Amino acid sequence: RVTMYKFNDNSGFNINNITSNNLTVYFAIQFSQLDFDESIIKGNNFQVLIENGNLTLEVNGIKKLIGVQTRKLYFLVLSIDNSTSSINLRLDMFEETIEFNNSSDINSIRIGGVNTENDFFTGRIGNFVIIPRTYSKEVICNASRLCQIVEESCSNYTQENKCNSSSDMS
Repeated sequence: RVTMYKFNDNSGFNINNITSNNLTVYFAIQFSQLDFDESIIKGNNFQVLIENGNLTLEVNGIKKLIGVQTRKLYFLVLSIDNSTSSINLRLDMFEETIEFNNSSDINSIRIGGVNTENDFFTGRIGNFVIIPRTYSKEVICNASRLCQIVEESCSNYTQENKCNSSSDMS
């Protein structure tokens, strides 16, 4: 069981003093709506957001999209890897990567959007972890029950397109 926290217009928060140019952020997530754009993670020159009904990774104006549904439990992993000059977004079995050259420290990120910018997140986030280095999927799955929880929630499905299995996320 994952304890999920409901976000609203006052739930967003900053994580400051990130003195690394590598980062891994992972958590369980549920989307409550897909009709309005919502910020989930925002940093300097990158963000993960709901845009036009899709989960979107945007880096320096370049966008990659992943289709999502409401009220479904997903496992989201965002990795910034300075050694490969990339940002990688994984959502269960789906993965998108964009080139990202960042030689300086990440410094800070915003989780959940900003009320005054009307881009605040209205879904749920649980088991939130942030690490100032890049971790593989295997290390994350060994350190967290999120892979297993998503797999269990998918166990009644037989078709891959009906449920995204985290065990296939590589």
